[in-house]
Amino acid sequence: MAIRHTLATIQVRDDGKSLPRSGTPVTYDSRSRRRMLMCLRLHPKLTYKQRREHTGLPMSDSYIYRLGTRRWRKYMWSDECSVERGKEGKVIWVWGYSVDKWKPSHVKTYKKGKGMRVMVSAAFWGDGERSDLLIL
Repeated sequence: MAIRHTLATIQVRDDGKSLPRSGTPVTYDSRSRRRMLMCLRLHPKLTYKQRREHTGLPMSDSYIYRLGTRRWRKYMWSDECSVERGKEGKVIWVWGYSVDKWKPSHVKTYKKGKGMRVMVSAAFWGDGERSDLLIL
């Protein structure tokens, strides 16, 4: 199959050289990256689509995510929380500075029930490494 394809496309090639690849990765300059980071910090609850519209940059969801999390990989994060049966809801990512974490615009509140609750604790760091989940 490879030989047939090569013979079929030989007229398109210039002196037998391969054609340029169509999927070359898009690179953004430092100004574009800073602009997206500023959008992440000033508007922490925008969706990826809204961020692209706000900045005018055609960055992919995964690129925006990596851009927002790259510098935090060298830190270890740990937390404890209570897990309650029957609670569900959509996860909301909030981007910003640590001093802003308790701002009312960054916190989603909910009514607490009387369901079964368990306290847990865990940590994560680097490129997806994590501790065991500790039930307290």
